[in-house]
Amino acid sequence: LDATVHTLLQAFVDENEQAPHPPIRTTSEGMDLLPANMKLSQAEAELTNDALGLYALSDALRPLVGDYDYTFIDCPPSLGVLTVNALTAADSVLIPLQADFLALKGVDLLLGTIAKIRRLSNSDLSIAGILITMADLRTLHAKEIIAAARDTLGRQLPVFETIVRSSVRLKEAPVQGSSILTYDPRSRGAQAYRDLAKELRRG
Repeated sequence: LDATVHTLLQAFVDENEQAPHPPIRTTSEGMDLLPANMKLSQAEAELTNDALGLYALSDALRPLVGDYDYTFIDCPPSLGVLTVNALTAADSVLIPLQADFLALKGVDLLLGTIAKIRRLSNSDLSIAGILITMADLRTLHAKEIIAAARDTLGRQLPVFETIVRSSVRLKEAPVQGSSILTYDPRSRGAQAYRDLAKELRRG
């Protein structure tokens, strides 16, 4: 890839007044993607050293505002500079919660980060809800975590009714370079994401 998300963030760091237009790629399904590759990992160090680095992604996406009904920003599973950039640029946050005890404890850390982002860079940031994922409903542990999430987190945050179960098909899809909706549209995983989309639209 000649141009990626990293290209845009690099232009911000270099204070390039003629920042490149986001290099959109359109998939066979008709979805527009702003691609990334391993170079994106370099942005962590580059943006950390920039006083205004947390606004880089927001600035990079500005030319696209108004072009789409929904724009999803996929974040790394950490609370580093890239995730902070995403939270600064976003209107709302969808929190995926693995049906596991340690993942449940980690939600508190994320909520703390969201509170800081609201104070520092994005006062309008809201939480769309918590999506329970990778749930093996055959186990008592998963059922207990789901119940705990709905009971404790559900008192202060929306918890989606949709549950994405553990699925071999969901793991196989990215290996084939495909979304689950194309790889196996009739699978339980594909249906779960359709159900989630409906919940998001209603919300």
